[in-house]
Amino acid sequence: MRPETAEDIAALMDGYITSAALNTALEMGVFWLLDEAPASAAALGARLGLPGNRCRFLLEILAGQGLLQRQGEGFLPSETARRAILQVYSRPTWAALAGMATDRMPAMLDLTEAIGEDASAWDRQGRAPPGYFRQIREDRGAAETYSLMLQELHLPLAQAIAGSLDLSGKKRLLDLGGGSGGISTCLLQRFPALEAVVADLATVCDVGRRQPRDPAVAARLAFQALDFDCDALPGGFDVVLACDTGPYSAELFRKISYALRPEGRLLLVEQFPGDAPLKPPWITWSFRNSLHDARYQLPGFAALEALLDEGGFGVSSKIPLPERQDIRWARGWWLVEAVRRGRDGNA
Repeated sequence: MRPETAEDIAALMDGYITSAALNTALEMGVFWLLDEAPASAAALGARLGLPGNRCRFLLEILAGQGLLQRQGEGFLPSETARRAILQVYSRPTWAALAGMATDRMPAMLDLTEAIGEDASAWDRQGRAPPGYFRQIREDRGAAETYSLMLQELHLPLAQAIAGSLDLSGKKRLLDLGGGSGGISTCLLQRFPALEAVVADLATVCDVGRRQPRDPAVAARLAFQALDFDCDALPGGFDVVLACDTGPYSAELFRKISYALRPEGRLLLVEQFPGDAPLKPPWITWSFRNSLHDARYQLPGFAALEALLDEGGFGVSSKIPLPERQDIRWARGWWLVEAVRRGRDGNA
């Protein structure tokens, strides 16, 4: 809701406390524990190893936001929490999202002094932004957490992609940066003649290989460990799909060109805001990213088309994918199809 009174403004000023309390509750599984059995602050604090008084304050903050309700001396999830938290994503996914939100918080410290400088607010504190790519490459646990979180977040997107594409007659798909294979699985379920190769980091491929799948799908799905920013891509594909794998470069598009058969197609799936002026969550994402790079701008169609052109592709179509307005990770996605240009410069 929009603030209307001085009290509303004061509440916004203290919003970081509420945010921290919610993130902590999500990371510690508070809503799931209370869903199993309502508990008092003292009982829950003992179970989580928290001082009872501090746990009570935490639960009261959540109750004040309408996410918990009281039952005698105990607390339990409200209907809002059931609808917006428990019934949307799993406990591990919410915990991962909350942890990422907490990881990004340090950039906001001492912002009054840092905001006027071109330099990174992170550098000013001697810190670095969260390095999720490095963590995933080096830590199998982080790779599993992040990959399974993205698989769950992107399930509505995977279903929208599968419902919007016609890959009839296509035999081989390269899913570039395809994670644990969620999108490829949806495509293979719809197109029984299709085979797919997911190309991603070794730690991520290990996660994908362990996921349970229908045997008919698993037989047509392979994983190839590589870093597509550095390594050559396998070849002979009818379609290359790149979903949420930016930032892109002309060099990457040239690599993709060699991975495709002459009549092959490149399919890019990315989020574009499409609104001016920017609205949440785009404006908050942009502000956060600008604290590391003061010149940051959200990527748009024009910049993407310029890189594709430099990399030897021309855009043949771009369509908005079906979306869910109640989930920010299922909004604003576009499917961009590009064709490789021939030696004469024509598609």
